[in-house]
Amino acid sequence: TGQTRTSLHLASTIGEPPQAVLSPSKATLNETQFIQFSCSAPVGTPRYLFTWTGPANSNPTIDYIINSNSTHSVLTISSAQVFTHTGTYTCNVTLDRISNLQRSSMAIANLTVQLPPAIVAFNDVVATILEMPTLTCIIRAEPAAAVTFLGLSGTAINSTSTMFDASRTGPDGNFTYIHQLTFLRAVVLDDAGFYTCAASNAAGDVMANSL
Repeated sequence: TGQTRTSLHLASTIGEPPQAVLSPSKATLNETQFIQFSCSAPVGTPRYLFTWTGPANSNPTIDYIINSNSTHSVLTISSAQVFTHTGTYTCNVTLDRISNLQRSSMAIANLTVQLPPAIVAFNDVVATILEMPTLTCIIRAEPAAAVTFLGLSGTAINSTSTMFDASRTGPDGNFTYIHQLTFLRAVVLDDAGFYTCAASNAAGDVMANSL
């Protein structure tokens, strides 16, 4: 009698690692603004485990909120802070198979938090004739602000002028800079009046007057 043979081939399939997708991958915002990072994996039957890491200065229990399901995870920052939230965020997606073989991938996003310039102090200066006073403008900003002093006529005082000396120190740990403008000649009555400190960076601009 004739016989027909067939063969049975057994194959084990190991799933490909989940491809993590993080959006946005890069963001810039001003301090106190809101942002969400969304991390996802391909839709399917497997369940995924999402884990996040944030900047070294952040505390995941108080500085952001994470909500996840089997294929999606969202990290929410309700009020961004320069010191706390600027840095790199990593979403790691892990697929745990029945075989206990873990496959994972990760995606990275970078966040820059800016601080619009704020003039902390630009106080009036009282000087007597023949003195060489200094105007001091204290500014908090990130990134560092471009600062211009305006004279009595409202025109910018050239920092390279032989009549003035401009200097800057900082920042300190609170993103504060001290800008000073010193008269290099003795003042006269005609020098009395309002001087302006103007500061600007990518996040905004501000100005204040001093007498």
